[in-house]
Amino acid sequence: MRLAFNDTNSNGTGKAEEEGAVEQLIYHNHTIFVQSVILFNLNGLHWH
Repeated sequence: MRLAFNDTNSNGTGKAEEEGAVEQLIYHNHTIFVQSVILFNLNGLHWH
């Protein structure tokens, strides 16, 4: 994703592609966050 984002910036193909890359990055971070919460909940159940 980062390579695609850099390519978009370097060749200046347009704003829409840059926004798409940002949305993908946000989605990726959100997925990691959700997985962290799930793991935390599983650990909590394990300890209790």
